[in-house]
Amino acid sequence: MKAMYQKDKYSSPWPLSLRIKKFAWDIVWGGICRPTPKPLNFFRVFIFKLFGGVASEGVFIHQSARIHFPWNVTLRKRACLGERVWVYSVGNITIGADATVAQETFLCTATHDFKSIKRELFVGSIHISDGAFIAARVILLPNTTVGINSIVGAGSVVTKSIEEGTLYAGNPAQLIRHLI
Repeated sequence: MKAMYQKDKYSSPWPLSLRIKKFAWDIVWGGICRPTPKPLNFFRVFIFKLFGGVASEGVFIHQSARIHFPWNVTLRKRACLGERVWVYSVGNITIGADATVAQETFLCTATHDFKSIKRELFVGSIHISDGAFIAARVILLPNTTVGINSIVGAGSVVTKSIEEGTLYAGNPAQLIRHLI
């Protein structure tokens, strides 16, 4: 993981230009996209791309999804972000083709060094492979990969990468069975 340093706990680790871009994104998404009905998905995807997000054909982004930095997010063909999904994309997040991230899931690409008095911010990435299904209220932590056609059960906390073609569930997520 890459460390991000702050001068002190009251200052931002982000340059002013990035904070302005983030502010503009928050205004546009919150003011224009969130009120749109579900069928206006094409408009939300257009705005997502306008702010640097990568979206392939057939992507769905629910209007209540919360995306921190869209320019760090890649959504492959027919990827889906469900209701109230929180995409904390300080680092890169890739969601594969035909993958679904169900309601109220938290994709978190950053954490702090709790051994240090300064609590430096560490940034990682998340990769959700093709055909994966992330059930409701799952938490995915930094530097995790969910394998192709894998399922993560509702309410699970994913702290390490998940093998291809498996079902994981629990806190922390544990292998339940192989699906293939």
